[in-house]
Amino acid sequence: MRKCNFCLDRWSDNKLPICVEACPTRALDAGPLDELKAKYGDIQQADGFVYSNRTKPAIVLKPKRPKAG
Repeated sequence: MRKCNFCLDRWSDNKLPICVEACPTRALDAGPLDELKAKYGDIQQADGFVYSNRTKPAIVLKPKRPKAG
């Protein structure tokens, strides 16, 4: 077990972190926060997630689309 370094070596090779590339549901993305906000919006609230004003995590959430039908 090691602390995540956000795959800095991969970023220098213009590759995404392993967790992003390996995610089978494509639920993860990474990049500059302003680009992610432009792509997904500026939502920081979700069921079961409590945003911390103390630590202010750099996170953008994209809500699931309701199932059709």
